[in-house]
Amino acid sequence: MDFPLILFFLVLAAVVIVFSFYFEQRRTKQLGAIATELNLEFYENGNGQVMGLVQDFQLFSKGRNRRVRNLMQGQVEDAFVAIFDYRYVTGRGKHSHTYDQTVILLRSEQLQVPKFSLYPENFLHKMGDFLGYHDIDFANHPEFSNRYLLRGENEILIHKAFHSEVIAFYENSRGLSTEASDSRLIFYRAMSKVPPEEMHSFLSVGLKVLHLFARS
Repeated sequence: MDFPLILFFLVLAAVVIVFSFYFEQRRTKQLGAIATELNLEFYENGNGQVMGLVQDFQLFSKGRNRRVRNLMQGQVEDAFVAIFDYRYVTGRGKHSHTYDQTVILLRSEQLQVPKFSLYPENFLHKMGDFLGYHDIDFANHPEFSNRYLLRGENEILIHKAFHSEVIAFYENSRGLSTEASDSRLIFYRAMSKVPPEEMHSFLSVGLKVLHLFARS
């Protein structure tokens, strides 16, 4: 490879790094301001507490180089709320892939649900049905069952938790991933960071989900 071409790619890589750093810092500053508006504590690099609350959820067992950033946490209404950017890496070398998403954790004594995981269903999940990859379906709600992979051990209690209002919400909210256990619930859109200007509405949706499951 000619030296001018090598130099071009080095400069391009440097520019990408500089812009990435700039936008990350701007995001952190914006989220810090939003945390103040919401009367939440803000930790640019997390504080260790959140991972202790969610470590048994599947999302936080994936990959390596797991990292929490831009953590906002505190009491909102009757729930403990934590909103944060979460990153992990899978694969090695040229096959590595970085996953970034904004996650909301809600914990409330009003919430008592069986342990479950809910993900948008894809082709591999459907193929997995033939290999014993069990998906909890709802005969009266085929659209929900076609869109989502729902898993958990206590199928009877999970059916009870997913009453008609919960199912209607997910049918109208494509792409959401959710995990819950007892008084804790998280949800996010895989590989999607919530823009700062949408953070208030993200919190509102989170509280709505909490209240829907609390009615079970």
